[in-house]
Amino acid sequence: MMSKNIKILMLFFMLTLLVVALIPNYSNSANTYYQYVKSGISAFPDSYQERLRKLSNKYPNWKFEAYYTGIPWDELIEKERDDSVHRNRVTVNAPLSWKHDCGFVDDGWACASDAAVKYYLDPRNFLNETQIFQFVETSYNEKVQTLSAIQNSVKGTFLDNKITCKDLNNNIVTKSYSEIIIEAARKTNISAFYIKSKIIQEVGSSGSGSVTGTYPGYEGYYNFFNYGAYDDGDDIANGLEYAKGKEWDSQYKAIVGGAELIGTYYINQGQNTAYFNKWDVVGTKILKDGESQTVSSTDMFWHQYMTNIQDPNSQSYSYRKLYANSLQSEITFIIPVYENMPEFNQMPQDVSVNGISINQDVFVVNINETGDAIAKITPSNATNQNVVWTVSDSETVRVWNGHFRGLKEGTAIITATTIDGGYSASCRVIVRNPNKSYVQSIKIEKERYISYIDEAFDISYTCYPLDSANTNLYWTTDNPEVIRVFGNRYRGLKEGEAKLIAITDDGRVRAEARVIIRDKNKVYVERISLEKEKYIIDIDEAMDIQFTYEPLNSINAEFYWISSDDEILRVWGNRIRGLKEGTAEIIVKTVDGTVEARAEVVIRKQGKVYVESIIPDKSEYIVSVDEAVDIPYSYSPKNATNAEFDWQSSNPEVIRVFGNRFRGLKEGTAEIIVKTIDETVETRIKVKVKGKESNDPAKVETIKLSQTEYTVRIDEAVDIPYSYSPENATNAQ
Repeated sequence: MMSKNIKILMLFFMLTLLVVALIPNYSNSANTYYQYVKSGISAFPDSYQERLRKLSNKYPNWKFEAYYTGIPWDELIEKERDDSVHRNRVTVNAPLSWKHDCGFVDDGWACASDAAVKYYLDPRNFLNETQIFQFVETSYNEKVQTLSAIQNSVKGTFLDNKITCKDLNNNIVTKSYSEIIIEAARKTNISAFYIKSKIIQEVGSSGSGSVTGTYPGYEGYYNFFNYGAYDDGDDIANGLEYAKGKEWDSQYKAIVGGAELIGTYYINQGQNTAYFNKWDVVGTKILKDGESQTVSSTDMFWHQYMTNIQDPNSQSYSYRKLYANSLQSEITFIIPVYENMPEFNQMPQDVSVNGISINQDVFVVNINETGDAIAKITPSNATNQNVVWTVSDSETVRVWNGHFRGLKEGTAIITATTIDGGYSASCRVIVRNPNKSYVQSIKIEKERYISYIDEAFDISYTCYPLDSANTNLYWTTDNPEVIRVFGNRYRGLKEGEAKLIAITDDGRVRAEARVIIRDKNKVYVERISLEKEKYIIDIDEAMDIQFTYEPLNSINAEFYWISSDDEILRVWGNRIRGLKEGTAEIIVKTVDGTVEARAEVVIRKQGKVYVESIIPDKSEYIVSVDEAVDIPYSYSPKNATNAEFDWQSSNPEVIRVFGNRFRGLKEGTAEIIVKTIDETVETRIKVKVKGKESNDPAKVETIKLSQTEYTVRIDEAVDIPYSYSPENATNAQ
């Protein structure tokens, strides 16, 4: 058998808009597919069987043949996706989701989308009483395709007539169109129903200039199947030119001859259903039940009678009418099966756009720098994702498809508008001069402002670096019901709290201050006083913290208590509990945070002994500049477990302290502060540093008695030991 490729080159004919130019699908490498046919519902995959059983229950004489094509589904879709030939088309008025922008629109037709192709390729979508007729076998069946059946099917069309014309042997005959169609079916082994349906499909139920025999310049010629009626110029004239070459000078010759071409180049090549006429997924011969063949991809996919992907489905309705009086007869349907088919392929539906956004509110670029504004359409599966981009100042920014370039220093607004629905979103593009400085930080004078209702206040602030070009800030608030903001000035509107926010024009730098608005007619807490500055408690010991506040008639006397370390100290209200050994702070503040007080809390472990006092050998020292002194000291009780001490100078410019040793640095006075590491016990030692060159006579500065208390009897005399410093004092009397 000759291949489709060879025969089609011999034929070289063109069809109208529903007929595709037969262009081979050239490929660098050819695949082969093993194909076979099996009869019966059980021969089909599970996803087919339920639908077929419903049909079989109603029409028990119907036969279903599974044509296993051997073609993987994804590979099939890839083969059908060929924008160079535009072999799959839908009308330009089809829903957008049915169309694919392939750069081709021709006389009302556009490229079909993958989703639409998948839907119309999937046989399972059409296994119902009517649409299954696109799979009806197009071979001639004299039991079903009777003359009376054809006569009934042509009623109301131009084919419901008798004509006098020449037969194939140029004999003059008078026959009805129905009789001619039956004779064409017998000669070509093509379904009479298929021939009748194809004629109506091509020239319409009223006929066209192709079948009148009176078309100017082509009088006496006929073309019932529109062979060669390509749309370059006058399509009817082109078709009749083809008919003239074939010597179709009668209706009989044109119908029989046209049917022979269909049989030779389509049906008898294995494409023996309306579905296979459109989708070239079978080999080069008709397969019967139990037969098989191996086919090369070079003999498939491109040999399609029409480009309209809906055509087989459309024909199913007319075929169904043709069989209307024979539905309980034996009718054979040949239904393709593909490898690795998805669970389903739904009819594509348009999804309307309901919004659009841009990925950033503000873009900042330098002159001649580029950026990309990305539009996000909602919902994400909206069918029409196309947007139009515009810019408010084309001298400052140029934009194309969301890609933009800064042209000169300034600001412009880029806007994206959806084609579907006209929704818009905008962003600012700020173009900087790379030779200028721009704000890196903003310092607001205070972190918190307290003012009153109707009081206006100017906020002092500084931008850094000081020579920044964009110091004109945008001021706003998070609570416009409490304060009104205009520039760096605000006014209190009602009692409450708000943030005052300063932002640079590019939105990159911001600063905030807290604003509390009060009512002048109300009294607010001014001070919180805790009973102690330091509390010492044991682990698991609980204590209530006594406190007061002023004035007592404050309206905001609600307090918030917290611990600086929740692992050491638990706080609830003004009650505390020690959790583990350590030091933490208890913090109490007004609920509005305007006033607070703190106290140190030391948590100790029961059973441990802690330092109660630190005892230096002297309470005061007099030294010279550069003189170093060790300070003898002791502590009690001696068995304290926290006997680690921190030594510091109150004035490190006068004395330097390292441990219990110090050195005089310059003339002056200072204190040495010694405390336990946990800061629970502290003592201080006075130090006076004298200059080296001083010639003033030394004078007594301290006197120390060996004891501060004596017990004596009447008339008893006691010598009291004592010492003084400095020892060289001249007034030691």
